[in-house]
Amino acid sequence: MPTTSATLTSATATSTPVAASTVAVTPTAPSAPAVVATGTVRTTGSAVSVNPAIATRQAGQATTAAGTPAARATGPASGTASPVASTGGPSLTGHTAPVRAVAFSPDGKIIATGSGDKTIKLWDSATDKEIKTLQGHGDAVIAVTFSPDGKTLASGSADKTVKLWNVAAGKEIGTLTGHTEAVFSVAFSPDGKTIASGSIDKSVKLWDVATSKEVKTFTGHTGKVHSIAFRPDGRMLASGGEDKTVKLWDIAAGKELKTLTGQTRDVLAVAFDPAGKTVAGGAFGTVTIWDVATGNAVRTLKSDQSIYTVAFSPDGKALASGGGNVELWSLGSGQPLKTFGGQTSIVNAVAFSPDGKVLIGGSDDKTAKLWDISALAR
Repeated sequence: MPTTSATLTSATATSTPVAASTVAVTPTAPSAPAVVATGTVRTTGSAVSVNPAIATRQAGQATTAAGTPAARATGPASGTASPVASTGGPSLTGHTAPVRAVAFSPDGKIIATGSGDKTIKLWDSATDKEIKTLQGHGDAVIAVTFSPDGKTLASGSADKTVKLWNVAAGKEIGTLTGHTEAVFSVAFSPDGKTIASGSIDKSVKLWDVATSKEVKTFTGHTGKVHSIAFRPDGRMLASGGEDKTVKLWDIAAGKELKTLTGQTRDVLAVAFDPAGKTVAGGAFGTVTIWDVATGNAVRTLKSDQSIYTVAFSPDGKALASGGGNVELWSLGSGQPLKTFGGQTSIVNAVAFSPDGKVLIGGSDDKTAKLWDISALAR
């Protein structure tokens, strides 16, 4: 199967802590449920994919309504990264259960966090304050993502649904039903017309945003689908699964194009680079990067911690991974640039701001933490 041309080991780079940055944000609230305005936070934005519920991924069990895993399996040296370089800047606090998902709005003004407390919170980065709480899901919110125009937010939940929210009005505008198990991941197509969702039920579904109707179902994974991502041109979708593979799907033809192998554990997170030429898959202790055209593994980043989430920087020069801590890798040198701490539990989701200057991590410690990475050379 694919061969790996480079294997890079993270010793968790250490360097001088960077100052936290600020960000701007605008509202978004729930459907019928009440709107809450409390808490303090800070960020900066861009639509980003999120990471599914780690508890269910690791232990193969669903989280409780409160977002607490019934059991948790640990990967290689989970949470035991080398000395941490920076404890970061502001923390977004207010959730009462683990933060499972984070997403930046395309204009950098809003950050959304999804939690095991069944809510989505929207934060104003300019004032560091929570501006709305969206309520409506019946179980843990595992995934959130903004539409390309920033007007709509999609959320996936352990309640087996995908909900759509009007950001400006702060109201629920649709519920997509069809999955038979928890929805671990959601993603908007680049044109904003389609939503993809991945689920424990082993399927990937495509939905028409305008009608909220299911238009296609991809099957082929033999286990849970942990994560999905659209290629930047919108023609291809990647999905990572419990079966240790990443599958590439042709959107127009509705068929599987390739199965990427090489990981020895569940692929918990997938992401395309901004050019769409490579796709990264994170598993326990490694991130494998494959060439999309050939299907060959071109690089493996080895960490001393479990990898639950991955994200490419907007300029494609760096990759962030999260597990026990957040690690930032240079894709030019293939070396870890820095390891970020400050959170007291597993990091479930990471995302870059649209300008690539800020990195955020959502954690089981019920917070989302921000780090200024603008001064780091890549």
